[in-house]
Amino acid sequence: MKKFIEHKLFITKVRNIFEKSMLNFNFVEHTYSIDTYGSDIIYKNNDLYIKISANTHPMDGYYSYNIILGEGSSDDFFEYDWNSIALWRLINYKSKNDNAGPYEFPSDTDAEQNIINAHNDLVKYGNDFLNNKIEIFITVRKLQNRDREPYKIHKPQKDGRYKTFIEKISSKMKKKYSWTVYIS
Repeated sequence: MKKFIEHKLFITKVRNIFEKSMLNFNFVEHTYSIDTYGSDIIYKNNDLYIKISANTHPMDGYYSYNIILGEGSSDDFFEYDWNSIALWRLINYKSKNDNAGPYEFPSDTDAEQNIINAHNDLVKYGNDFLNNKIEIFITVRKLQNRDREPYKIHKPQKDGRYKTFIEKISSKMKKKYSWTVYIS
């Protein structure tokens, strides 16, 4: 129950900090979810979306959250898994280093400042995306997906051995989001 309350408070703080600027960039709240070990809130502007996604599952070790930028469906797993990037990838690309990563899930004492810092990163490094200029976003997404393999399915055969198949939808999404060329 404690983790659920932490995620409910997290989403409330995210809303309080992000909502005004999201509206200024024409992103409106699309959906949110809260469960024992995770929470998500999604803001959409037509085909673009911003998802703030937190995870505190004890099996994952590091309690964290990400700000995710995407183009396309934010509801279909096979699509959003390929059509989006974490803000930290954009930060690393723009700042020419690789020190950025997921944000640490905030404790009660530092929650507000932690989320304000993440919000400020979004406005600073994601400003082009927020303003519907997605060329750099597409470049970073292509770099992310370029060497990534489509999902594989390992299916048992009658002889007890397993045969590996490429998952078709994932393969289609890799092609769509790895080699898309932006035309202005």
